[in-house]
Amino acid sequence: MSTSAAADQDRTRTNTSTAGRVLLTAALVATPAALAIFLFNADHAFNSQWHPHARFHGVQLAGFGITMSLLGLWLLWRRSAQPWVNAATGAATVLLLWIAEFYAFAVPGTGPAPDPDEPNTIDLLGATIYGNLLFAGLMVGLAAIGYGLILRRGRLADGSAGGRTR
Repeated sequence: MSTSAAADQDRTRTNTSTAGRVLLTAALVATPAALAIFLFNADHAFNSQWHPHARFHGVQLAGFGITMSLLGLWLLWRRSAQPWVNAATGAATVLLLWIAEFYAFAVPGTGPAPDPDEPNTIDLLGATIYGNLLFAGLMVGLAAIGYGLILRRGRLADGSAGGRTR
C-alpha cells in the first residue's frame, strides 16, 4: 500500500472512530439527563399515588443509569491499551438500560404511560408511539450505530478487529 493510500485509510478510520464516539457520547449524555428529567418528577419518584417501594425502585433505576452512563463516558474517552473494550462497555451501559425498557411489556399489568388517562404518545407516520419507547429506541440506535462505527474503524487491512488478531 502506498504512503498516500495508508494516510487516507488512517484518516478514514480516525473520522469513523470520532463519529462513532460522538454518537455514543450523545447517548451517554442524553441517558442521565432523561433519567433525571423523566424519573425525578411528579409522575414518578414524587408521585404520591405510587407505592413507596415502587418509587424506591424508580429512583434506584435512575441512579444506576446515571452512574453507569458516567462510567461509560469516562471509559469511552480515557486513554487505554484496550480502547475497544472501553467502547464496548460504554455502548453496553446504554444498550442494556434502554433495551430493558421493552422487557416491561412481558409483565402483565404494566404500561408505558405514567398516567393512562393522559398517555405520552406521539403520532409518527400514522402510528401512535409512546414517547418513552421512542426515546429508548433512539438511544439504542445511537449507541449501536456509534459502536458500529468504532468497530468499523478498528477493522484493519489484515482483517483483524480492534488491534486483535483472529
